[in-house]
Amino acid sequence: MFVKTAPIGLLTFIFIWVLARLIAQPLRQLADTANTLDRPSTSIELAQIRSWYFESNELRKAMLKGVGLLQSKIGLLRQEAQTDPLTCLHNRRSLDMQISHLIAQRCPFAVLAIDIDHFKRVNDEFGHDIGDVVLQSLAKILLDVTRDSDVVARTGGEEFIVIMPRVEAKRAYQLAERLRMRVSESYIDPVGCINVSIGISGWPIEQLNIDEVFKLADQALYQAKKTGRNRSVVDATYSQDLAPVSEPSILE
Repeated sequence: MFVKTAPIGLLTFIFIWVLARLIAQPLRQLADTANTLDRPSTSIELAQIRSWYFESNELRKAMLKGVGLLQSKIGLLRQEAQTDPLTCLHNRRSLDMQISHLIAQRCPFAVLAIDIDHFKRVNDEFGHDIGDVVLQSLAKILLDVTRDSDVVARTGGEEFIVIMPRVEAKRAYQLAERLRMRVSESYIDPVGCINVSIGISGWPIEQLNIDEVFKLADQALYQAKKTGRNRSVVDATYSQDLAPVSEPSILE
């Protein structure tokens, strides 16, 4: 009887083993993918899993929905961590990341340090809500005047930074003057027109690191403030290729 029933038993065992593997395979793949839910490719990997029976297919759809919500939340948190909430410009953390990327690529860039003249008077006379409107209006002008490849950031209060890759001192000065005049001609209700002062430096400057370059831009900004405000000043270390400019040119 054993000899007669052994082949049937063996075939039954093989059938159960194969069926169990087929049932367990999509579950094992889903379990492995569950450990990498934060990866951008997870949703693609889930979609490629062959869930051939109802229960595993429903589990896969639920995981796909959860991954979509999780990645959307992660993206939102990442954006909030790198964006100034008032102006929607880059914040200091994002600015540092962009600069590190440019330096790693050995890509030269100009630095514009921008400050609103007499901004305290705006807050004192009209209130901080109107002051926020002024900051948002300036942010829109900055985005309108600069190129898509430029990095525009608000670094605190009424202070803004613009990073312009592959721009030399003369072109940086031209853009700064264009920006300054656009701001002075823009009416912001109920404040009226405002003015900005701009300090200009750039990287690389021989034997200077990026922190020192920013200090030079700040010093040029201070010089613009000291000499009457509503003007652009290029740091002397960076201005070697700056020819006299009678009127600002419009960048291409």
